[in-house]
Amino acid sequence: MGKWSRSAALTKISFHAIRKDKKMPLFPMMSGPVSLVVMASFFGSPFFVGGFDIGGPTNTTSI
Repeated sequence: MGKWSRSAALTKISFHAIRKDKKMPLFPMMSGPVSLVVMASFFGSPFFVGGFDIGGPTNTTSI
């Protein structure tokens, strides 16, 4: 049995398991949007707290 035939057999078994239990695809369908929300909170939080302030130093006293 070659690689392609094993892959096809595993795919067929996987789809059969999904058809048998209708709740099984619920987890991946929910985890995708939740993962995007979590990533947005990690990458978006510096914008809300001023982490990407590009201005120069604020100390303007001369020597």
